[in-house]
Order: sequence, then C-alpha cells, then structure tokens
Amino acid sequence: MKFIDPKDPEILEMKRGGGGCFVIFGLPFFLVGLFIICLSLGLIPEKGEGFPWYVGIPFGGVFASLGAAFIFGRSGIIIDKRRNSIVSWWGLIVAFKRTENTLAHFERIALDREVRRGEKKSYTVYPVRLASTKVDTEPVNIDEPKEYQQARQIAEKIAKFLELPLADSSTGTEVVREADKLDESIRDRARRLGETVVIPSPPSAMRSTVRKEYASVTVEIPPLGLMLNHYIILVGLSVFLVMAVISGITTVYSIIKGSETDFILILVPCLFFLIPIAVIFQVVYKQLRISTVVTASTTEFTVERRPGIRKVTEIPVEELEDFVLKTTPHFSRVFGSRSPGDPHTFSGSGGPDLNQVTDNPALAKFLEVVAKIATNAGITALSDRVSVTFGQGLAQDELTYIYSILKKTMIE
Repeated sequence: MKFIDPKDPEILEMKRGGGGCFVIFGLPFFLVGLFIICLSLGLIPEKGEGFPWYVGIPFGGVFASLGAAFIFGRSGIIIDKRRNSIVSWWGLIVAFKRTENTLAHFERIALDREVRRGEKKSYTVYPVRLASTKVDTEPVNIDEPKEYQQARQIAEKIAKFLELPLADSSTGTEVVREADKLDESIRDRARRLGETVVIPSPPSAMRSTVRKEYASVTVEIPPLGLMLNHYIILVGLSVFLVMAVISGITTVYSIIKGSETDFILILVPCLFFLIPIAVIFQVVYKQLRISTVVTASTTEFTVERRPGIRKVTEIPVEELEDFVLKTTPHFSRVFGSRSPGDPHTFSGSGGPDLNQVTDNPALAKFLEVVAKIATNAGITALSDRVSVTFGQGLAQDELTYIYSILKKTMIE
C-alpha cells in the first residue's frame, strides 16, 4: 500500500491498486472478455457460426471481470483520529465494502514475519497489524509487504501517528518500542535507561576470532560447514536430481533414436537436471567457503561476507535502532512443558500436546535438534534503512559472547 495525502492532519490514509503493473496484467484479460461477449452478441461480424450468447457471455464475463478487478480494483485503509476509527475498504474505483473498527480497542502496532505456503512455492511476508492484548479483539490487517524495510517504515509511521507502541516480532524475539522512541538509537536508549552490558567469559570452544582495538572490535566468523538442515535440503535435491537425470536420459535417448534430432529438445531435459546441481553447488559453496567479518565501533557497524561477490552492510551507530540476539530455546519452550501431575506428556502455550515420554534421552535430543532448526538463532541489526542477520549456526554461548562484546563497544 501507498500513503496518500488526505490534507487533514487527523487522518492517515493508505491505498492499493490501480495503474502500472495492475493495468498491464489486467488489460489483456479485460479486452479478451469484451471481445468474446461482443462476438457472442453479434456486434462483431465474423465468418461462420460464432459463440452462442449463453456460452459467450458467461465465458467472456469471467475474463472481463478478472481484468476489471486488476485494472479498476482498489483497497485501502483510513485511520481517523478525530472519529477514533479505522476503516478498511475495497471496491472498483469506488468503495463497495467498508469495515469499521474503533481505535480504542487496540493498544499496539504489531510487526511480524510469516511464511505463506502456496501449492507450488512458499514466500515470506511481514504483516503490519493493529493489535490488542485482549483475546476477544481481532487484529486489523493493515498491509503485508514482502520486504521487511517497507513493513518497518509503514509500522513506524502508523505507530507515530496513533502514538502507540510498536511490537516487532520479525526476528523471533519481540522488541517493543514506544512511539516517541522509534527513532532512538540503541546507544541513546542505553544511555537513557542507564543500561550496562556485562560480557560473559568467552566459550572454551569458540569458532570465531575476536580482535579488540582501541575503539572498535572485529569478529571473524569462519565458514560454518554443513548443518543438519542443509543435509535435509541436499538429500531432497539429490532425490530430485536422480529423478531428473533418469527422465532426461530417457528423453534424450528417445529423441536421438528418432528420425530427426532437434537440439532444443535435447537441451531442455539437460537443463532440467542442471538446475538442482547449481542449487546444490550454491548451498555447499556458501556454507564451506563464505566467512563473515563483523566490525563494531562507536560510530559504525559493518557486516562483510567474503570471498566471492563481496557484500558489505554498513549501519551508522546513530541509525542502529535494534540489536537483537535471537536465542535457541530448550525444546520444552518450543513444543510445550510437562503438564502438572503428568510426567508423560507435554503441554503448554509453546506448542501442542506431544503425548510422548519426556524422559526418553533420544526423544529429548531429537526435539532439541528440531528446536534449533526451527528457531534459526542469530544476531540481527536493524535500522530504518537496512537490516542484516549473522551468526546463524553458532553455539548459543558463543552468540551471547559475540552479541555482548559488539553491543558494549557501540553503546559505551
């Protein structure tokens, strides 16, 4: 959605749809639908027998309606502080349906991260919602951008407008900031709250290298190698690769055995099984070769990945608004904890009842591994302009040490 100027300081309005790609995508459907309808009604002369009207009108109407929805479809949000209301609407050019809620029911702006799964692929969205801590109050969806920075900007603008706190759970750890502190850097926040950072002792089995200088610290994180989740991906791709190779060889053989050989027909099945090979190579190369160098000082925070295509993310400390350590919880915090009085079951807000024996060491170890894969621990640095996550795959005690020494360097 895009913000539009309502020319009223008490109103914040957003609108989606119309123009650009929507017209380009919808126009062919709309024109084809109109053509079929006109053809069935005899408005366009043609040779021979055309569509009967009872076939052409419904068939063309489907195409025309779909195209019209893309070309003329609109939706939006109107937040009115004077009327203490938020209105969600949709329609064709003008609003057809409006849903109104009272702003007094909501206490915060929520920003989250969700993975949506379709029939053929999955994608990540960052929903921005008006939310409440009350169970009986349904949140109001404002927008669902696919880019985190866009979602963060929308959430911050609405939070400032409504003077509500922003609860950001996109990293897996909820960070709540008051509306008047949304642009406050972690250094300013630490000084305001009198926060001090205690650096724990370095782990005995650290994989990273830490170098301290006068006003900065550099952490070199080596390639972490393949972990369990990567092996799962590689096994799946390998199975697909074997099937693709068998299918490709069969297809190429049948083409060569034919009377005519078409180069394109041979190339297509070859490309079909070359794609998973490229994906496997990319996964293995990234984990075995690419290292991360993180540098923090009182003025700058930098994350560099190398070798290969050099990628550097730089965030001035005065713009760094969140620095989050995402932990890997014990399996009982992911799947639930033991029910009182029942030593054989898991239950709780953390997950469903597993109905399994909890003192089984093999089961406990398995759940710990699944918890680590599911939570994907790491350190995330966020600003309004850019965000970066690093350290995935490191042990929790090492992550905590790195997080502490980097944060202490930047805020003190």
